[in-house]
Amino acid sequence: MPTITERLTGLGLVGAGLRRVEVATPQGPLSVLTGGRPSSGPPVVLLHGMGSCAADLGGLLRRLRGDSGALIAPDLPGHGHSAVPVAGLEPDRMAAQITAALRGLIDRPAVVFGSSLGGLVALHFAQQAPEKVAALVLASPAGAPMAALDRDDFFDQLRVRDHADARRFVDKSFARTRVPRRLLAWGLQERFGQPHIAQLLDRARGDHFLDAAALGGLSMPVTLLWGEGDQLMPDAHFEWFARHLPPGSRVQRLRDAGHAPYLERPGAVSQAIRDALAASLREAA
Repeated sequence: MPTITERLTGLGLVGAGLRRVEVATPQGPLSVLTGGRPSSGPPVVLLHGMGSCAADLGGLLRRLRGDSGALIAPDLPGHGHSAVPVAGLEPDRMAAQITAALRGLIDRPAVVFGSSLGGLVALHFAQQAPEKVAALVLASPAGAPMAALDRDDFFDQLRVRDHADARRFVDKSFARTRVPRRLLAWGLQERFGQPHIAQLLDRARGDHFLDAAALGGLSMPVTLLWGEGDQLMPDAHFEWFARHLPPGSRVQRLRDAGHAPYLERPGAVSQAIRDALAASLREAA
């Protein structure tokens, strides 16, 4: 069930021409926001991060609705309106469920945007179904390998046990925000305090992280966006991605942005997606 903040966030999207559909997968149903306009251009898939939901991508959805033939924004399993799978949340199972849903939703190669955990899911989809991906746009993606002790420390900062934890999380995530940080922390505490979110962190293993050779072997164009004010993801993660992405990948550090540039710099992020769309159309011509 969506939280109060997720319900409120989604209310404004109905008037933006978006609708919610339920998609069956072998792992269970997924709730998906869809929209756009009839077009022969590539669809755009938008994948949010842990503790977020598709409605949080509203700034991008509104900006892109006139540029894409179809907009597809799933709620990840156990997030937003998507139910928690019977077997619980686990990173590889979550990625498999999204891959199954997107295989059925996409009728031609898409530009796929992913933020944080959504970036890791987007990369998994690109590896499993490269014929369905025209380009990737990744914002502070998860998945860089970590030693066991570093991994424990990293996941510990993602655990929100009280309002103080939530406030620290907000301070690390946002370089700037028009919404009061105390209010953001309240909504974040509501979302991250759910037991299945803690379960997702508990089930993360070393083999869920990315392989450098597989990352470098991606065949589609990749854009990497990273907020200069991101204190949640270590700089070493940015450096790992920048070093191992395929040759010719576009790497852009965003000023005045933290871990969620789609919220702080939606204009810059939507332009990066438009650029990927335009390049895909030129390639297909």
